[in-house]
Amino acid sequence: MLAPALDKPVTSSRLDPEVDQGNSSSPKPTANASATPQKSAAISFQSSDTPRSAAFYANAGTAGFEARDRAQQIKAGYWPAGVMSNFKQFVRHCFGAHRPPRPDPFPCKPCYGFGSKSNADLSRMLLDRFDDFKAPHGIITKDGLKNMAGKPLTGDYDKDQNIRLARELMRRGDLVDDMDRHHINGGLDSLIDRNNLNITMFKNQNDKELARELMRDFDLFKDPQWPIHLSLEKLHEVANWTVTRHPYFGRQAWLAKELLRRPDMLDRLHFR
Repeated sequence: MLAPALDKPVTSSRLDPEVDQGNSSSPKPTANASATPQKSAAISFQSSDTPRSAAFYANAGTAGFEARDRAQQIKAGYWPAGVMSNFKQFVRHCFGAHRPPRPDPFPCKPCYGFGSKSNADLSRMLLDRFDDFKAPHGIITKDGLKNMAGKPLTGDYDKDQNIRLARELMRRGDLVDDMDRHHINGGLDSLIDRNNLNITMFKNQNDKELARELMRDFDLFKDPQWPIHLSLEKLHEVANWTVTRHPYFGRQAWLAKELLRRPDMLDRLHFR
């Protein structure tokens, strides 16, 4: 039968610290049996409804919250009442929606890359698209550039590129004046031909870019007796050509004229 065994009390030396490990049959006598019993080592659970004293909150780990409260108090003491709100209203009045934006007559987004182009690049682009900009009489006019810049975008890539190019040119009035300047008397006649664009393009190129242009026509400028050298006499000969509106010969003549304006570059290129 197992039932009587369950009624027997279970004793263990691990559970009773007063039991002698050497003789578990008889416990050690106490000095005063009537003395006040010691506190139990068992854990006691208190009800959550017990109110906590002020010392509990004073000793709690709330350093972060206290630092935040002190910072807010310092900020509130630094800015007197009404000063911060008045300052914010002043900023909104100067930079907010009450100030209308400055209109841009020729808007051009930088993402299309025209704003980062040099004057020489824009001159070349206009020269390459000359037929798209020219008037019925065969020459580009300032009014034609302005009219092109004022057109809305169409969604067609080539047409929109022309519009964006015209808008960027309108932003650079000095460049358009250089394109408009007559190559003989230097006056402004509101007419832009291929000669004007070649002059402006070579004028705004650096030495490296101009040397690259020269390499395209190396055979034209080389010395007949020394083919590996460039001839200074041949350079003067090409520069004195009668410049026509032909895009090829006009380009070479203005290239030679621009090279003659840079003697240091001619020395580095070993013209002889």
